Parts: sequence; C-alpha cells; structure tokens
Amino acid sequence: FGFPLQAAAARCDSSALDHLLAAGAAINTSSGFYGTATQASAAKGERGFVCLNLLLKAGADPNIPLGYFYTPLQAASRAAHLPSIQKLLEAGADPSPERPGGPFGTPLHAATAGGHVEAVRLLLEAGANKTMKARCG
Repeated sequence: FGFPLQAAAARCDSSALDHLLAAGAAINTSSGFYGTATQASAAKGERGFVCLNLLLKAGADPNIPLGYFYTPLQAASRAAHLPSIQKLLEAGADPSPERPGGPFGTPLHAATAGGHVEAVRLLLEAGANKTMKARCG
C-alpha cells in the first residue's frame, strides 16, 4: 500500500479510516496497487461499502485515474456491488472516462467482462458510452 489511508480502506477498517481522516490524512493521494483509498474500498464490494461512504462524505474525488482498476467506479463495477456503483455515480463518478485505462478500460467494460448484468444496466442508465473502445488488451 502506498499510504496508511489506502491500507485502512483496503482492509475495510472504518475505525482506522475515521482516525486517519480526523488527523488530516490526504484523502485523494494516489499510489500503489489500488491508486486511491476510494478505489481500494470500492474494489472490496459490500465489505468496503462503509469505508467508501466515509471517504465520499469526507470529500474524496471519485474520478482519480490511477491504480489497477484505474477508477473507483471501474473497481466497483468489477466487484458488481450495485450500492457502491450507485453511490459513486451520485458522487459524480464518470461512467465513461475520457481516457480508458486499467485492465478493463472503462467501468462498463469491467462489468461486462465479469458478466454482471445489473451493473451493466445501471451504468448504461447513467450514460456509459456503449461504443467506447478499451485501450487495453
């Protein structure tokens, strides 16, 4: 993990996350496998939902592109956790990032690759570009 906030989010440790945020941890710092703490919590699906909410309430940017899944919405889409996808969309996550990245390209690619029909439906309803080509293999 690149920093403590990301480690707490990846472990879904809401208590540690609360303490780190209260101490002024930089919420949008990105590095390492998950990129941001928001992406780390989104990748955990249902288990990470409480931490995802804490981070978004604290002002986390849902569109920072870095890390394995590239964006938190791509991570949540791959995990097929509909409440996380919805929460990220409500927080302003872009369902069709201008520059696709990560192993799937876009959140829609990630949901489709996993066969997650309800996640695909939710992303399309949010305006995901269904013709965007991924820049990955």
